[in-house]
Amino acid sequence: MAEGLIQQPKGGRHTMEDLGDDYFCELLSRSFFQSSSNHESHFVMHDLIHDLAQGVAGEICFCLEDELECNRQSTISKETRHSSFVRRDGDVLKKFEAFQEELKHLSHLRGKIRISQLKNVVNIQDAIDANLRTKLNVEELIMHWSKEFDDLRNEDTKMEVLLSLQPHTSLKKLNIEGFGGRQFPN
Repeated sequence: MAEGLIQQPKGGRHTMEDLGDDYFCELLSRSFFQSSSNHESHFVMHDLIHDLAQGVAGEICFCLEDELECNRQSTISKETRHSSFVRRDGDVLKKFEAFQEELKHLSHLRGKIRISQLKNVVNIQDAIDANLRTKLNVEELIMHWSKEFDDLRNEDTKMEVLLSLQPHTSLKKLNIEGFGGRQFPN
């Protein structure tokens, strides 16, 4: 609905939610989706449809999970327009280390970026290398430290990380979550 893919027919009496449900049931009946093996009430894209979509997308889309599951090093193509990082418990930091090196070169990122678990940044150079100030098409940036306020890290380190992640001046919305510092920079 949010992407505008569901259109209310002229004179239609159904709610958008009902239309969305009808569309989903139609796709489900045509095996576009299948029940999730992990959750009874969840659905996932059928494997064959997923493979077809990836083949059609080519280098326009990049999924970090796919690359790292195969234990192969890859670079993100300059043609890439959509990227995703699928997080699984226990391997977040290991996977992100490979992606972090690529992030600094992705100057055409746009839309919304969320950077989580900033409490784990120990080297300020990693924050500097993200090079957010060159990403002029990013409209919204969410920086998340931690949900717990028992983070005993040095106040100066937190402030340095925050200062080092300075976004481009064209940013429209900035959300800082769980920072825990005593003050924000000027």
